[in-house]
Amino acid sequence: MKIAVDGRGVYWYRGTGMGTYTGALWKILELYKKEAAFYTPVGWEFGTFDIPQDQCCERRDFWEMVSKPPPTIPRDCTVFHNPYHGFGMPSCKIPSVVTVHDVIPLVMPEVSGSPYREMFAETVARGVRRADSVIAVSQWTKNDLLERFPLPEEKIIVIPEFADEIFQPLPQETVKSFLKESYGIERPYVLYVGGFGLRKNVAALIRAFATVASKYPDELLVISGKEGKNSEALKKLGAELQLEGRIHFLGYVPRNHLPFFYNGADIFVYPSLYEGFGLPPLEAASCGKAIITSNTSSIPEMMGEGALLIDPSQGKELEDALDFLLQHESQREQLGRLALARAEIFTMERMAEQTLAVYENLCR
Repeated sequence: MKIAVDGRGVYWYRGTGMGTYTGALWKILELYKKEAAFYTPVGWEFGTFDIPQDQCCERRDFWEMVSKPPPTIPRDCTVFHNPYHGFGMPSCKIPSVVTVHDVIPLVMPEVSGSPYREMFAETVARGVRRADSVIAVSQWTKNDLLERFPLPEEKIIVIPEFADEIFQPLPQETVKSFLKESYGIERPYVLYVGGFGLRKNVAALIRAFATVASKYPDELLVISGKEGKNSEALKKLGAELQLEGRIHFLGYVPRNHLPFFYNGADIFVYPSLYEGFGLPPLEAASCGKAIITSNTSSIPEMMGEGALLIDPSQGKELEDALDFLLQHESQREQLGRLALARAEIFTMERMAEQTLAVYENLCR
């Protein structure tokens, strides 16, 4: 068995869940010593590769570029895997699998432009129809697919993602020293890591923090993520709410720095309105952090009792949850232990075994 994978996301979409997922496939195939060919920006490559991950590389034209299928798949490959909803899915003469992470442009059309939304609907429909198997990263995503596309249920296999092994509890002295020396952060803080699109609902977090900030004068709000078109509006909102000196926008933080930020936080907050999976809460859970996140879409399926779940559309619920956990250190510690136990369910071994089983079944 030799697997061909479209690996362009490792280069062109680092810093996103989809780029991370593609890198995980790469790592799994190397770790389990499977023969593989990866399609990269310079063509098909074979053997052992170093996965680039030290800096963000989210190309604005990623979807346009990845829509161009790889050239002829190497003749000795027996399975082809497309990790991008079916974008750039060639007509394969060998069995193929597509991973669908979400169908957000169809569920929340207001967060996507019309041309992309139409292209997404057409491309996903074609990709899941052409593929012999479809991997959904959550049961929620599988249900979304079944509601919107005429697919047999058995064609879609749910295989959850996992948090990389770098996300783990770290000694607090090491964490404090790193944050002070590298970022000048010496005060306790509430943390957000992720994008700034409207569905991420970061504005609700800023408003909730502003409401309770006077009760916790030492607490900061630290926000990490690649800055985009919504960043300035969020910074302006922080200024309007008089949070100067209390809110830190870090921009993109290198992946190998994130474990320090998760470990150093009092609370990790992720108030997203919709996720197909949502890796940041799982990364925070793997570091044993108290988490406040949403009770919507796939997040409860992933976090279970390992997080304090709130309705992200209700600002008062987020505010009350933040106030409660900032007041009660013992509750934060208990929630952190539950989060860590929950994270242990989602392992690379689990994803590897289930993904390799899909390949093997297709080869048969």
